[in-house]
Amino acid sequence: MSSYHSQQQKQPCTPPPQPQQQQVKQPCQPPPQEPCAPKTKEPCHPKVPEPCHPKVPEPCPSKVIPEPGQQKTKQK
Repeated sequence: MSSYHSQQQKQPCTPPPQPQQQQVKQPCQPPPQEPCAPKTKEPCHPKVPEPCHPKVPEPCPSKVIPEPGQQKTKQK
């Protein structure tokens, strides 16, 4: 029975050092979360001007595209 006790004491002694190293890696992961916050703000800005701009220029340029097509036939 005494041999069982000595083995149990050695096991819990080796695992502790491993979890301690993992704790040092955890603080390294939180920093990447910071750049995640600004990423949500970026898509928020372009989402407003994007749909607003293309909606106005889209119908405008579409009228200019057919015009140059007629000019090509005149040149022929």
